[in-house]
Amino acid sequence: MLYYPRIYPLLYFQPSTKTSAPEKLAGVRDIMVRRGHAVQVIEERPTARLVRELWEFWHPLGAIVDCGGEYNDINAQLFAGRSVVFLGHNPDTLPPTCLLVSNDQAKTARRLRLKAGLIVLRARTRTWKYRSPAGRRS
Repeated sequence: MLYYPRIYPLLYFQPSTKTSAPEKLAGVRDIMVRRGHAVQVIEERPTARLVRELWEFWHPLGAIVDCGGEYNDINAQLFAGRSVVFLGHNPDTLPPTCLLVSNDQAKTARRLRLKAGLIVLRARTRTWKYRSPAGRRS
């Protein structure tokens, strides 16, 4: 008798209209495949019934919910007691125990300019200067 090990997938919820999803999904798939797991993409809006049925059918490791676009108001309570990471969800509407990955583009750009030595910060009485990549003071 042959025994095939069960592969527990990761559920990836995403709106079908999401334009940045291919890059995120490709990265998630790459990581999961290297670890011997699959990714099951769900392009339906999560409801209590759908989440329950998917969990009963797939027995997944957990889920990633890409909350951009039309999913920006997903109720996190639908996933209570399950391992879930929310991408780009409004942090004010999530319970404190939820995992959230978000990106503040303005802060990210500012930090990159800061790292490159393009910004000089001034405090009350002191001025901090950052070295440019070439080692010169700005």
